[in-house]
Amino acid sequence: MVAIVTPMSFGMPIFDPVSILTMTAVLIIVFIESMGMFLALGEIVGRKLSSHDIIRGCVSMA
Repeated sequence: MVAIVTPMSFGMPIFDPVSILTMTAVLIIVFIESMGMFLALGEIVGRKLSSHDIIRGCVSMA
């Protein structure tokens, strides 16, 4: 059976500022941790990472 989904069938979305700030803080922490991991891995393999390499690594995670 095929049916058309009505938009907003569960009501209008609710944007909770506390939830938004919490998720933002968590993502910042994850990005800092990942940057440290990238730098440590670059040191292990003997390659100096540029800021472009770190940005590419963080973007590929998102």
